[in-house]
Amino acid sequence: MGGIRPGHQHGLTRWFTTAYLSLAAARPLPRTGDPTLYWTTLVTAGELLTTASNPDPRLAYALTHCHTQATRT
Repeated sequence: MGGIRPGHQHGLTRWFTTAYLSLAAARPLPRTGDPTLYWTTLVTAGELLTTASNPDPRLAYALTHCHTQATRT
């Protein structure tokens, strides 16, 4: 089994941040789900991620984008 080099951040926070940024950049199709639920769920997830210690600075922009999309639908 290989080890993880020290100094590299390999954790759930990093994985969740990457997934969140990917979902925030996506455009859900209305015929495959509920866009309002999609964006409000991402707003909730983004608010949770920004409470982590030392959050990724890209989260603030993505969260603002999700807030905007949630109010449009």
